[in-house]
Formats: sequence, C-alpha cells, structure tokens
Amino acid sequence: MDFEHPELENVRDRSPTAPANRIRVEFIDGRFIEGAELNEVQGLIERNITAVAKMSAANGDILEGAGIKVELIADPAAPNGPATHANITLQAGKVFVDRGLEVEAAYLENVPISGQVSVGVRKLRGYVTSGQDETLKGIAEGEPSFNEP
Repeated sequence: MDFEHPELENVRDRSPTAPANRIRVEFIDGRFIEGAELNEVQGLIERNITAVAKMSAANGDILEGAGIKVELIADPAAPNGPATHANITLQAGKVFVDRGLEVEAAYLENVPISGQVSVGVRKLRGYVTSGQDETLKGIAEGEPSFNEP
C-alpha cells in the first residue's frame, strides 16, 4: 500500500484506512518526519473533531441564520389556481455538514415548483495547491524548504 491521495500528486495519507482506535502518531527521534505522517495526524484530528461534532448536531441542522423565505407566484393565466413558481430568498448563516458549513445569502427568482421542491446545501470539496496560493510555499528563509511547495 502506498496510501496515495486520490486527487493530489505526491501526497500520501494513512488516515483514511487507519483503524478506528488509532488516535496518535508517534515521531521517532533521529528519524525524518514524512509528509504522510503529518497528513495522518491531521486526518486523525479531523476524524475525532467530526465524531464529537456529530454528537451535538446532525447533517442539515441550522446552526445560525440560514433562513428561507418563499414567495409563491400564481400562474397569470390561472390566478386562482395553485402557485407554479416561487421567488426564494436564502439568508446567510451556518449549517451543520460534517463540522459546519457557512452559506451565503442568495435570491432565486421564478423557480418552478411543480411537485416536490427541496432547498438544501451541498458541500463541495476542493484543494488549493502552492501553484494557486504562493503563501503555501516554505517560509523559513535559509532552509532548503524556503519557497518550495
């Protein structure tokens, strides 16, 4: 097993396959620390934080703000009939998804509402590399890692 990251080149991480009872990674004196070990520590911390967070909230719980206002719009051809469209106002706030997700305010105009309509959040995961953000390069001047990804 080489524990390669599924999306990032030259990144290894043992935490996704680490046993559930693993809570620490010990570093041995006189031995170089590898990136995989540091990634594993972060992964174990993330796993524990998520477990604790899920004890107090479920995915989709509104933590702050994130209100929804729906303004129903009737079909002009049948003003006394059921609404066929709606304007939806979403308030900025925080929704629990894994450990929390901030949502921005939005206004959705003239949304078709025939049948069942659901409004929710979707968490997208992305990665930022040192090629996209220069501040992720080494910052210790005089060290071999200085200005390296």
